[in-house]
Amino acid sequence: MKTIHSDQPVPAKIEHASLFLAGPTPRKDRPIESWRPNALITLEKLKFDGIVFIPEHTDSKSAIEYTAQIEWEWAALHGAGVIVFWVPRDLHFFPAFTTNVEFGYYIDKKPTVHGRPVTAPKNTYLDWLYDKVTGKKPFDTLVDTLSAAIELSRILNPS
Repeated sequence: MKTIHSDQPVPAKIEHASLFLAGPTPRKDRPIESWRPNALITLEKLKFDGIVFIPEHTDSKSAIEYTAQIEWEWAALHGAGVIVFWVPRDLHFFPAFTTNVEFGYYIDKKPTVHGRPVTAPKNTYLDWLYDKVTGKKPFDTLVDTLSAAIELSRILNPS
């Protein structure tokens, strides 16, 4: 598995299975840890051998220039084979406003997988839209969400 963070270049051409880990990102002023390190551990356990785009810097303490960050995300979202939307929304720490926009934009443009903890608030519309567009129900656990994303990436990129 190869990881590409938002302070690393997005390859011009992606020839392997690839996932973009979309969902809320912790802000410097909020005391909450990112869910993405856990996702990477899970992907390794599931033996994913493709590319994983992570919209966070390799050094979580470094400053992120806003325009550069959104340009990187745009390129990585367009380049990724599958977008994984994991939405552990918390209205105080992880409001996921950008995630809502990305979800609505990409749900019918790119292969996507959507999951969220059942306890996460304000995901009803995303759940409904995912079902409407894909005919599938959202996943309730990160493991199930990532497993489905790997399966979809293998269908799209058979080796």
